[in-house]
Amino acid sequence: MEGFKDIVQPDLIIIGFCVNDPQPKSEDYSIEREEFERAHSRGFASLKYRLGSVGLRMTAQLIRDAVFGLAEKTGTIPTWHEGLGRTYVRSSPEWQEFVEALQEIKVMSDQMKLPTPIFATLNSSGSIGSDYAHPSPDLQRIIDWCRQGEQAAGSLGFETLDYEKEIPIKLANDSLPVNVVDGHPSARLNQLYAEKLFRAVVADLHLK
Repeated sequence: MEGFKDIVQPDLIIIGFCVNDPQPKSEDYSIEREEFERAHSRGFASLKYRLGSVGLRMTAQLIRDAVFGLAEKTGTIPTWHEGLGRTYVRSSPEWQEFVEALQEIKVMSDQMKLPTPIFATLNSSGSIGSDYAHPSPDLQRIIDWCRQGEQAAGSLGFETLDYEKEIPIKLANDSLPVNVVDGHPSARLNQLYAEKLFRAVVADLHLK
């Protein structure tokens, strides 16, 4: 934003928030995972080379994923949500940097004399589940993270919006991810995002 704001000259700033945004590294990052990766990197590289030489490169990746999955199940390394949850501890460096970034964005928006910036919480749950009306503990954790991000932005002067109420009403029988392999939001969920965001933009820019 700092590098391109004068070139783009935006009419409005919109932040689309996903739960992995406070983590500057990978979503499943943890110091334990990093150390586990380092300790076994030579073995994984050798496996990848040997299987790749006979056309089984993806098999090597599947074996690697299985090893990490076993390490999670045995408690050797944290699961992705345990690792990501550390960034939502308000005293963590990651959370502090996230809030500081929001503060800087709000200052830039004010300096450019733009309408109140929008912080859109893009509620999604990947493969964890889609029942926002009766969330599982894992889904409730994601809902809580979304709320925490929204509350932080609201306290800094952003206009906030989320889709927590709309999802169980308009997508009650829909799968929120693309499919069981791809956890990104489905077409219907993206449409829901767009419809509500469109109304907020129209109101902010006083359009008809």
